[in-house]
Amino acid sequence: PTRRSSDLKWSGTAYRRGTNWIQGYTNVADFAGTFAYGIKDRAEIFGSFLVDTRIDRDIRPLFVNDPSFGGIIDRYPQANRQWSGDNLGDLYLGVKFNLWSEQQQKPAAIAIRATAKIPTGKVNAGVSTGKPDVGLDFIVSKEARKLVEVTGFGGYEYRGSPDGIDAPSGAFRWGTGVAFPSRNFLRVSAELNGEVPS
Repeated sequence: PTRRSSDLKWSGTAYRRGTNWIQGYTNVADFAGTFAYGIKDRAEIFGSFLVDTRIDRDIRPLFVNDPSFGGIIDRYPQANRQWSGDNLGDLYLGVKFNLWSEQQQKPAAIAIRATAKIPTGKVNAGVSTGKPDVGLDFIVSKEARKLVEVTGFGGYEYRGSPDGIDAPSGAFRWGTGVAFPSRNFLRVSAELNGEVPS
């Protein structure tokens, strides 16, 4: 649902996200609720709370001595069971500031987004690192013929690692997505995301 006034818009969603990782042939399922508040036509405050995160690791034995698929997942380095069960996940908060807007007759929409992870997830179940993360992204989007919206982003995330675990401390992130039809209450969207840990 979305509520509008002259200076404020808000929205909320609920969804299930499944992410597959080659390490351990693992699936991470997140059940999340999201919210966003728009302020004027320039800024948006948003958040996502993973009310349930569960991890299913399929290889047997659980870890094997082959770094191409047998090691840990750097985002879930303490996941050490075949099935984690249902567990509380992390809270993500952020703000996005528009630099350009198509509403202002600019050729595309351009924004900067800052996000922070609040580690509310259950660490001993392996569904959280227990440490905060902070990210900054540059976003560009364009609506084509009032029919399809295309978006891309790139940025960097600083990541906290659990004590005693040597994992990447950051990553370059990128992504692209499309939404169709762009002006209907019911839309189909697709995303492709990637990262290069450092």
